Amino acid sequence: MTDAPNPPAFPVAGNENTFSEEGMLLRDWFASQVIGSLCNQLLSKDAVAQAYHLADLMLAERIKP
Repeated sequence: MTDAPNPPAFPVAGNENTFSEEGMLLRDWFASQVIGSLCNQLLSKDAVAQAYHLADLMLAERIKP
């Protein structure tokens, strides 16, 4: 896993009467987007690991200047 920031993908701000809902993390959302293109391969542990590896690369790319 990368050391890049992994913020909530779809945060919902709360107020004094409600709790904020962070939703899924951005890494999980990136991985879910990548897994669709990997489904052309037989879905396996390797495809899932590759999806999260690509998600980590996307998180790292976001913090580059």
